[in-house]
Amino acid sequence: MANESSANRPERRPGKLRPKVDLPETPLPARHRGKPARPWQLWAAGGMLLLIGAVFLVIWLARETRVTFHVNVGELKLTDQPAVIYNFMGKVDLLRADYRRRLAPINLELNEVQNNLAAARADLAGKLERRRLLKGEMERLNAQIPGFIAQSNDALNELWLKQGTALDEEYADTKEQYQRRLIERASQLGIGYQRNRELDSIDVSVNAFKLALYGANKTVKVEDERKFAERLLAEWQQYQEDWQQRLGSMKDKSQAIRQQPGPKIEGVKEQLAKLRDDQAAAEADISSYQLEVRQYEARLAELDERLQQVTGRFMADLLGAPRDFVKIRLKLTVDGIAELKNLEQHRDDFPAGDYFLLVTAEKDEQVYWALKKFTIKDHGRERIYVLRGDFVPARSYLSAE
Repeated sequence: MANESSANRPERRPGKLRPKVDLPETPLPARHRGKPARPWQLWAAGGMLLLIGAVFLVIWLARETRVTFHVNVGELKLTDQPAVIYNFMGKVDLLRADYRRRLAPINLELNEVQNNLAAARADLAGKLERRRLLKGEMERLNAQIPGFIAQSNDALNELWLKQGTALDEEYADTKEQYQRRLIERASQLGIGYQRNRELDSIDVSVNAFKLALYGANKTVKVEDERKFAERLLAEWQQYQEDWQQRLGSMKDKSQAIRQQPGPKIEGVKEQLAKLRDDQAAAEADISSYQLEVRQYEARLAELDERLQQVTGRFMADLLGAPRDFVKIRLKLTVDGIAELKNLEQHRDDFPAGDYFLLVTAEKDEQVYWALKKFTIKDHGRERIYVLRGDFVPARSYLSAE
């Protein structure tokens, strides 16, 4: 019976389901009839069933289509649920092309104004520097005038304190010598001559000496002594004349010293007058360039505002672009994980092919996108990781090449 049953069984082929075959009833051997199953037989049968179930579970799991998403936004803040979307880059390309067309005339004028502003600022900086140099030169020249006067005063002091003092001392010494000659001569003659300290001049002393001769002894040759007195007076007068000439020479020299700063000061004043003219011209240029800079800055602010307005409108369109391409939104766990399971059971909704994961976040009022492409394969398992480094400003999609 066993051989007959084996002959009637169809051939087994791997990977194919076996057809249902009605097998003939095979009676149990006589020794098994009417006997209950033993415990080990029951355990063996149960283990076999578990093994078969595990095999089927592994086969089922191996054939499951699943995508697991891991999202880490770092310091960014999620603003919406991550979305599985279709490719929407075509719409972004159209927005980008239109955005560039709108910005082209604004950017053209913006570049021109920026260049003109930079040139005006450079010219203004040059004029400000010239004004600074002119001011410094004027201060330097003005500081020279007191120096010229001080040099003149020092030279005058040198002249009068040294040469003038020496001349005065020489005059006094010479005068004293003439007075002593008269006193000594009167003493030798024994006449009653007295020096007049109040009117202490050689002229007065000579006259006094002559008057004293009237009381001289007869042995004194009065005429000879008068001639002595007159010669002494003539010598003194000659000395006085020479001394006055030297004093006059010193006065002339003093006057020349006083006049020395004059030409130098006049030269400085002439230079200062020219510098003041240059400074006035520089001030006029500075005012002109300052006005020009303010005008360019005002125009630049207007163009920046227009640029922001245009960019704001296109940013609104850009951020709304993925909305019509969303396939499904994902709910993340606290660990930033989301899964799509058993996709093989929903092939009409999730056919195999390419998709995108879009994660939107925000920081400092700026929107960031992380866009990751992935592929769903039949009976395949995918893991998609989105890290902080994957996020870029959404605005960059408008300016991307």
